[in-house]
Amino acid sequence: MNKVHQLTLSSRTAGAAIAALAIAGCGGNAASPPGAVTVVSPSKSTLQLAVGTANLFGTSTGLNVVTTLRTAAGKSVLVNTPKLTGPFVLPSTAGTPDANGATIATGPAPSEISAGGLISGSPQIEPGSTPATTTLGEDGGVFAGGLQPANANNLGGVESGGNINDPYPQPNYNNADANSFEPIGGPPAFDPNGDGEGTRDGTFPSSVLGVNEGINAFEGVTTEPGTYDESVLIPSNGTVQTTVTATPYTLGPPTLLPIPTAPTYVPDGNGGGTFAVTLPAGVTDALLNIEDLGPDYFADAAAMTTQPINCYTNGSYPAYYTIHVTASGSYTLPDSDGVGSPKVHNPTICTAAQNTAANGGTATDGDSYIVQLVGADYPLYASNVLFTLTTAAPNIFGAGSDDITISPIVTSPDGDTGTAKSRLPQLKKRMFKNVKAIF
Repeated sequence: MNKVHQLTLSSRTAGAAIAALAIAGCGGNAASPPGAVTVVSPSKSTLQLAVGTANLFGTSTGLNVVTTLRTAAGKSVLVNTPKLTGPFVLPSTAGTPDANGATIATGPAPSEISAGGLISGSPQIEPGSTPATTTLGEDGGVFAGGLQPANANNLGGVESGGNINDPYPQPNYNNADANSFEPIGGPPAFDPNGDGEGTRDGTFPSSVLGVNEGINAFEGVTTEPGTYDESVLIPSNGTVQTTVTATPYTLGPPTLLPIPTAPTYVPDGNGGGTFAVTLPAGVTDALLNIEDLGPDYFADAAAMTTQPINCYTNGSYPAYYTIHVTASGSYTLPDSDGVGSPKVHNPTICTAAQNTAANGGTATDGDSYIVQLVGADYPLYASNVLFTLTTAAPNIFGAGSDDITISPIVTSPDGDTGTAKSRLPQLKKRMFKNVKAIF
């Protein structure tokens, strides 16, 4: 039986199946993250689209795509196949498809390059068959939080083998960039339970590292003015398929936002610290992302197997923290937003003294960390699904286009002293493995 036929017998069946999937896919028996349950209701679904430019690390540019597909209750559909067209120009080098036919990590599909102005997904097919090669493959679709590899399969899971919470690593078409990152938000900006610990407070499965920030930038795509159209094909029952179309988006002459500079972290000695943030001209909303990598991440060539524990004591790094920035100025990272459990607050970025104590007095460096600033001229933060859980059409639109600009990463020195080092060799060992984000 075709995958789609098995999945979409009824909204009641699909909703129950995906609720179970959300729990199982995240690991453990914890409750499903809010917003993760998906239902099938094509006739009542709303598709939105906005686009703009992406200034990526000051080394490349691309197309920023902001899109949501939600039912009237704000939920995602179970399966959909997107198609985005417009006057944009794709990179000329094709990407390599993965097991689901998706080339999004490395470049566009050959057929999309030939067609021109096309980014698309692949219809689901019989298990064991080879899916068509497209940017999004058969696992990629539009969901409540934007583009994600979250299409379900006929086995009660997700095509990609991940779960419905996974974001795409950024930037699309070049995951190997030394400045690439997982768009995962943490406390204090993304804190579902309001307890200062984000999703790492013991109430979510341990694999849920944060909230999907909803960022999708396609590196190397030339953004041109004109009309952009998006549609999704949603299987609703048997051979019936429904097409949902977004209101066409008209992009004026594109302009790039200036590249931001990731600010320097000034620790306060207690686990937190401050940042002096300067927003470039035109940026009205920004996310300051901090990724804690634990002690000796850069110094240890075998970091992922021999790192000492940090003051979290349970090996729970990487840990993600986010500060919402609305204007230039000084911003504070709290002292005790670190990975813990309900009512147990650990230091946010462990100091050398805190790590030494956690290792029984053995001298241990402070945590290594990464800082990156994401700026936008549209409501990037307020439109996040965490704050719009029951909204069919959140406001994703800026005053003009939806442009984004992302700084290069800034890495900490090894421990408390030394020179900032490249993250890339260790990054390749860990990145995108078992990393989950809700929504």
